[in-house]
Amino acid sequence: MIRLRSICVGLFALALLAGCHPANRHYTDSRSAMLAASRQNDPHFPRTDATELITFAHIGQVESTHGVLHVVEVRWRLTGMPAPRGYTKISFFTPEYAYVGSQRCGRAYPMICRGPYVLMWGSEFAGDQVGNAWDLRDGFPSRRLIELEQGFGTEEE
Repeated sequence: MIRLRSICVGLFALALLAGCHPANRHYTDSRSAMLAASRQNDPHFPRTDATELITFAHIGQVESTHGVLHVVEVRWRLTGMPAPRGYTKISFFTPEYAYVGSQRCGRAYPMICRGPYVLMWGSEFAGDQVGNAWDLRDGFPSRRLIELEQGFGTEEE
C-alpha cells in the first residue's frame, strides 16, 4: 500500500513538472524580436546620441481583414534638454514580429486594443480628422482616425 502510494505521488509530481515545461521549445521573446525589427526597419527609430528610447511596450493586438497586427507604444526623448521633450508613436508588427509601420501620436496616447481599434487616451488630430481611436479593420495602409465612443478617453470625461 505504501509502495503504491509512493508510485502515485511520484507519477503525480512527474505530471505536474511536465505541465510546467513550456510546450513550445522554440519560444520567442516577442518584445526583443519586435525591438530588433524596429531598429532595423523603422526609419524614425531613435538611433543617435541626441535621442533615448524610454518606452517600448506591447499594448495588444488588432484584428484586420489582412490578419492580426501586434501594437506597440514607442516613446523616446531628446537628450540634453532642460525640459524633457519627446515623441510617441504606435508601431505595428505582423504575427511573425516583422515591422509593418508606425503612426505618430500627438497629444493622445495609445491605451488598449479592442477588435480592429487602438483606443487612445485623449483626442488625436491627423490632418482634418479628430478622433480617439485608430481603425485598422482594413489593414495598416488604410488606417483611419475615428471617434469610436463619445467622450471615451477624452478630457471631457
